[in-house]
Amino acid sequence: MKSSLYSVLLLPLVLLLSACANPKPGGWQVLAPGEPELSFTGLVHYLELEGGLYLIRDAGGTNYHPINLPDAFRRDGLAVEVEARRRDDLLSIGMVGPMIELLRIRRTEPEPTAPLPGSQWRLEDLGGRGVLDRVPVTLAFPEPGRVAGFASCNLFGGSADIDGEQIRIGGLVATQKSCTEAVEHQERRYLAALAGTERFTTLGPFLYLHGPDYPQPLKFIRIEEEERLMGDWTITAHHLPGIGAMSEAEAAAWHGRRLQLRFPWAEWEGERCEQPRYRLSSLEPGSLLADYRLAPGSLPSLESAPRPQRLEIACDQQPWLTLLVPDQQRLLLPRDGTFFELRRNDDH
Repeated sequence: MKSSLYSVLLLPLVLLLSACANPKPGGWQVLAPGEPELSFTGLVHYLELEGGLYLIRDAGGTNYHPINLPDAFRRDGLAVEVEARRRDDLLSIGMVGPMIELLRIRRTEPEPTAPLPGSQWRLEDLGGRGVLDRVPVTLAFPEPGRVAGFASCNLFGGSADIDGEQIRIGGLVATQKSCTEAVEHQERRYLAALAGTERFTTLGPFLYLHGPDYPQPLKFIRIEEEERLMGDWTITAHHLPGIGAMSEAEAAAWHGRRLQLRFPWAEWEGERCEQPRYRLSSLEPGSLLADYRLAPGSLPSLESAPRPQRLEIACDQQPWLTLLVPDQQRLLLPRDGTFFELRRNDDH
């Protein structure tokens, strides 16, 4: 009788522990009492920083550093929904995003991964060795059978033979720019690792390239459309298509002004925005011309764009800057009837 009673009491405990160890979509895990200040969906993201730490990155690209993420949810690429409150009284060791305390968390179904052709990725870990700070490393699949990207110092291109999860990257050719020894060393290791890749796996927004010559896979994160606009921009020209408050001389004086866009921050003319929120939306040139009371043909750089977009940047939940996007290499900043054209001044 005692044995039967023990089994009855033990079974629910085993089932409970099993559920906690393997969270399934839909089931909330309550971690702390209180009303949430933040509610969002995102992906758990592991960083090789300060001994390793876990973040939750929301759909807008903001990183949150949870102080109480359960072990069962410490899985790179896991899609989750959370309710939390900010802990501004605490400081993240890695300085990677706001500290939060999770009140409730549950697993959600991740977005399906799109095919590799047409995708772009940024390297986050080079076979367990990390990536140099402020040195972007990318991999793109511009069309079936081709790869391209920025290898640390130089642009590169080559072929990609993809069959299921098998992939062979070859024929890599790079430009011949010189950089510091550390950057060139990383570039050589990266290109060699790509040439030795045998298979790939995807998990949510992450791409992993596996090969026999490095102990851990190369880890990439998908570059979303907003991220393709991150970088340094400089005003190089201006357009006065209609009635504006600026003269030609006043508008020309703006040439050389810089705009810096990052996910952790943005800066324009000395004004810095911490944790900006970026929102891209499609743009109809006709409606834009109507909004600004412009005649057709008066803004050809935008009207002739095949897929114009609008980039809205919010700071502290308030509108901060609105930019028009003819393509990935140009931005237009409307100001007092003048449209200032910004060009990338990155080296890649």
